Amino acid sequence: METRYVNEALESAIDDLNDRSLECIETRFAKLVYLASTRDYNTGHYHHEGLARKFGEDIAENALAESHRRVFDALALLPIENLVEELEKYIRSTRVPYEEVLDAWYNLEPYRVIVPAGYEPLLVETFVSDVRVALAILLTRQQRRPVAP
Repeated sequence: METRYVNEALESAIDDLNDRSLECIETRFAKLVYLASTRDYNTGHYHHEGLARKFGEDIAENALAESHRRVFDALALLPIENLVEELEKYIRSTRVPYEEVLDAWYNLEPYRVIVPAGYEPLLVETFVSDVRVALAILLTRQQRRPVAP
């Protein structure tokens, strides 16, 4: 009986997170970045004040972790063409000059820290490799565009 309550509470917290926080985030990459940002890099624990207040720390942390995994799964399993499209939409949505974000993602590789912890290493490496290819495609497209006077 307790397990059923925990599962129901977890799904309610995930729904709340989707309805209140993730719904207004346009791209899957932006959702992945947002969810990764709720994780403390020193401990690996997730925290969201509103969810914790409403559902308790444990349920909130599990909801964030599960949502992070779900968004990652959705991106990691995309064909490369769709991943390029998703990444380009994300970069354009950042309100930072496109070229600056593209260069930073290519050189600093922040996509390595937005992966949920404890994932199957092969899937993580495939995702990292696919993002690297997607970035190379976007860089190539950028270099082919004529420079505005």
